[in-house]
Amino acid sequence: MKLWLILIAAGSTVAALGILAVGGDRVMPPWRASPGAQWQVVDRYCLDCHNDLDRAGGRSFEKLDRGDFHANAELFEAAVRKVRAGFMPPIDAPRPERGVLDGLAAWLEHELDAHWQSAPNPGAEPITRLNRTEFANAVRDLLAFDASAIASALPADVSVGGFDNNARALTVSPTLLESYAKAAMQIGRQAVGDPGMGPGETRYSAVSGTAQAQHIEGLPLGTRGGLAVEHDFPLDAEYEFSVAASIPAAGWANPTGQMIWCDGPAVDITFNGAPLDVEDHRRFRLRVPAGPQRIAVALVDDERCAGVNELYLGEISQRGAVQSLTITGPFEATGVGDTPSRREIFVCYPQSSAEEAPCAERILSRLATRAYRSPATADEVDELMQFYENGLAEGAGFEAGIQYALSRMLVSPRFLYRFEKEPEGLEVGEVYRISDLELASRLSFFLWSSIPDDELLVLAAEDRLGEPGVLAAQV
Repeated sequence: MKLWLILIAAGSTVAALGILAVGGDRVMPPWRASPGAQWQVVDRYCLDCHNDLDRAGGRSFEKLDRGDFHANAELFEAAVRKVRAGFMPPIDAPRPERGVLDGLAAWLEHELDAHWQSAPNPGAEPITRLNRTEFANAVRDLLAFDASAIASALPADVSVGGFDNNARALTVSPTLLESYAKAAMQIGRQAVGDPGMGPGETRYSAVSGTAQAQHIEGLPLGTRGGLAVEHDFPLDAEYEFSVAASIPAAGWANPTGQMIWCDGPAVDITFNGAPLDVEDHRRFRLRVPAGPQRIAVALVDDERCAGVNELYLGEISQRGAVQSLTITGPFEATGVGDTPSRREIFVCYPQSSAEEAPCAERILSRLATRAYRSPATADEVDELMQFYENGLAEGAGFEAGIQYALSRMLVSPRFLYRFEKEPEGLEVGEVYRISDLELASRLSFFLWSSIPDDELLVLAAEDRLGEPGVLAAQV
């Protein structure tokens, strides 16, 4: 085997960082060079500006403890970025060859990684509140109920650096707590299907602007603009639909100030893909079965209404737009129906009064385990059962009790927050491994902004998620 030593000279500095040992097709990484040679490069090309007197960019390499990469990690990471990007040394200053700089950056990266591995410091995880998106996703995965419309009414989350899930920015106010309580009661009633609920209103807004002049994917061919929504109808009942749209009329009497040759576009409405023939698209009623149903509203343009004049008019611009769809109800309910949320909630159903409490405990224990992201304790289930008993005491029956308990569950700090418990006797600054259940929540909220699924939760409860092969498979 032949061995070549390639020496890269930079001025009078022999950059040992550029020594490459080549044997066959194997190349020694540049960070294998001696630290002394790397610091020679820093001393020659960096200290003229980054010293204690000049402190260019507010940084100095002069009196650093060159063996303590932990204390100076931020400085070294900034140096790697500048060197990799070619910003340092400056163009008008003496510079070694590119290979020398790449070797320096690679060596710094390796040292930073090695020191981190020897004494990792992941920092402290603050108590984290679910933001609006996570709240809606968690309800969807917990109850098979789309709560996005209800969650959109919650106060907006503060965005920091473009992210609205920054734990330190997700503060709590009395207004927010009141909004969560209201949302939890609405979700409980609608997910269970309360026959006594009064009519409510949900408004969906269409995307404005140029989108209304183009076909939107998922809407019927030949249409443009509009919106499509999947709405969870809580009961078998009548519902009122209101479509807001701007439709210009033919003639001069238009806010555009231009002559409009054609009447505005027709409004096309479909229900679960089937066209609806309604006399007045602006407001109409339908009897709808409980559960998720898809409603779409779009525009259909008339063509050639100006006859031969269109030969001289050129392209006729498309005008009009769908603005929103509002659904109000239920009215004249006839039953609770068979909805995905009821199937998810009622894994058992009592056939006698003696079976009610055991069935309720089974339902609430199962849902609390998923909602709280860890096996529900006896105290947690007892608390929910107290709210179940409150519902029964009002004389509304078994389902009302479940509804009360669900609403309490959705405002529990165990649901709204992600807690991580420190071990007993922990020293300040001491690093420790989080539990598998806490890891499961970190993983699920990081990757899909929702609660862990059953498989992930079971593995975590069995303390198997920390196994490298199991963790990799779950990721």
